[in-house]
Amino acid sequence: MTIFLLSISMIVFASFFYLKGQLSVWILIPFNAFWMGILHELEHDLIHWMYFRKNKIIQDIMLFSVWILRPLTINPWLRRELHFHHHKYSGTLHDVEERGVTNGEKWSLKRLFGTPDLIFGGIMRAKILVKDIRNEVRNGNLSKEQALRFKKIKTISMVPFGLIAIQFGIYI
Repeated sequence: MTIFLLSISMIVFASFFYLKGQLSVWILIPFNAFWMGILHELEHDLIHWMYFRKNKIIQDIMLFSVWILRPLTINPWLRRELHFHHHKYSGTLHDVEERGVTNGEKWSLKRLFGTPDLIFGGIMRAKILVKDIRNEVRNGNLSKEQALRFKKIKTISMVPFGLIAIQFGIYI
């Protein structure tokens, strides 16, 4: 909880001084990226139920707070299912969590532009990912039910904050 509160405090602190014109954007971006990186790792640990396992309200508040600070990331409650699937099937064609962030692809200009932006990267890779998932179902490596579940998760995972942020041109 201390790490969580410290990280959020640092982000708010730096952003406040930036908005007052007392902090350069060149300092703000790496500073906030550092603290958001810590929050990302904390989110990962929360997805694994490592903290506040017996206090779901605190855990949900923490997951929600991390998500709202990084609105173009996948809903953490939906990500939990993708993440556990990733641990079970890492490196396969249906490891949609890793493939969603371009891991496993050869480095190219396409990957360079697709890595930092989940929306753009997802659009660029959607056709090949759908094809690979269909092949995995056809080959018996993935159940049809799980493939449909991935489709539902992909459809709703960015709602509501991702869609709101996109509407207003906010990219974090």
